[in-house]
Amino acid sequence: MKKIESIQALRAFAAVSVVLSHISFMKSGAYGVDIFFVISGYLMMYSTQNGLEGYWKKKFFRIVPLYWFMTLVTAAAVWKLPDLFRSYEVSGIYLLKSLCFIPYEHSGIRQPILGLGYTLNYEILFYLLFFLASKIAVKRKYESRGWICCVLLAVLLSFRIFPLPMPFQFWCSFLMIDFLFGILIYYFFHSACFKEWLDKKNSFVEWASGILIGVIAVFLWGGGKYISVEVIRIFLWGIPSAILFMAVYVFFYDKKILPFFVLVGNISYYIYLTHPYCVRLTEKITALFLENKLISHAVIVVLAVTSSVLLGFLVSVFLNKTNGIWHGLSSGKGR
Repeated sequence: MKKIESIQALRAFAAVSVVLSHISFMKSGAYGVDIFFVISGYLMMYSTQNGLEGYWKKKFFRIVPLYWFMTLVTAAAVWKLPDLFRSYEVSGIYLLKSLCFIPYEHSGIRQPILGLGYTLNYEILFYLLFFLASKIAVKRKYESRGWICCVLLAVLLSFRIFPLPMPFQFWCSFLMIDFLFGILIYYFFHSACFKEWLDKKNSFVEWASGILIGVIAVFLWGGGKYISVEVIRIFLWGIPSAILFMAVYVFFYDKKILPFFVLVGNISYYIYLTHPYCVRLTEKITALFLENKLISHAVIVVLAVTSSVLLGFLVSVFLNKTNGIWHGLSSGKGR
């Protein structure tokens, strides 16, 4: 399946935004998660439009092993170097639930050992719902898998009216609506009328979508670092993220994206999982320089983002080589 360069560039933007949100003195960037979820909803439909053969296996090996590895590394690091992390608990049940993507609450915090892995608890649930929707759709009409998944998401959210215990209270989050936005955008983009309109788009549409990208980006940036009320988050970050996705798609529909942004988008998952180490170490190393005013906050931002992207790239190179060796052995080559 061909990768859409504009979506990869938007992934890059989301990844860098999340990196910025974890720098202690920054006030924005957490909306990158909403952008990721909207993209995930769209790509789940786009990547499976020709069938599901081999899809879930690829998805598993791309997402789970690295997450497990980073969770184990973080568990060891939290135990030995707790000052580097916001999570201070390491227990057998906590580790097991973290590895199994089961939400867990400790000390008022609802996150796994690898803190930012909380988003994967939502992602994995979405994958399970989509898998179930696909199974139902195969017996009826495959193209309806998205609509069925939307119904399942709506049913899930309807349980919010009940006093649910963990982990169900965590799973029934309005954040799941972001995935629904992505699915609906797929159906809209792949409608005959939209395709015809997109092929005939004029300069006004192009300028309008370009301006919209800038307006939404500024709006998101000013939306704050953290929003505790989920309903407000949907309006301040979820819907704008969906609009931003559509505007980027339309504006860059017939344009080439700089290869660097596509590259960063391709490795965005690796950046997402590994960047806390880069951010924490950057802040620790530069603390004395910042205190003595030898460097500015801007330098720390550049160092944190650059090191995060570099580490993500190195991880991707290593995993690609590992996958190549594995595929060679499994096919009988290189023995």
